[in-house]
Amino acid sequence: MNLIDEDKVKNKSVAVAVTHDHAHVFLLNDESTAPIAIIRRAEPENIHVGSAEAHHGHASENGEVNYFADLSAHIQNASSVLLLGHGTGKANAAERFSHYLRDHQKAIAIKVLALETVNLPALSNGEIVHEAHRKWRELVSRT
Repeated sequence: MNLIDEDKVKNKSVAVAVTHDHAHVFLLNDESTAPIAIIRRAEPENIHVGSAEAHHGHASENGEVNYFADLSAHIQNASSVLLLGHGTGKANAAERFSHYLRDHQKAIAIKVLALETVNLPALSNGEIVHEAHRKWRELVSRT
């Protein structure tokens, strides 16, 4: 588990950029472009993924529940969550994380304001934070 100080997210709004391999957690309540946490997915050792599994998308499921549980522990005390992902459908790790929250972490799932699709691999941390702030301000202005 990648530990962070729980007080950093307690009662604060966070943006979580979720990819298959790692997630960056950013505070939305300040202008910093540095993530307050980077949660890395532990790769299971000695798991042979058959070509059929990889072809049908099941290879991505290895270790995913533990990764999502670890990520959930980091954001559980946040007041609100904006998820950022890349891709569509099952290819979007943030979308899969959203489903995990709905099924296993309902107390966190209700804090998710939105799930945005952005081109994460092409964006710097600063650009990710800029997109997150833009969307967050849009959501907050609606309420």
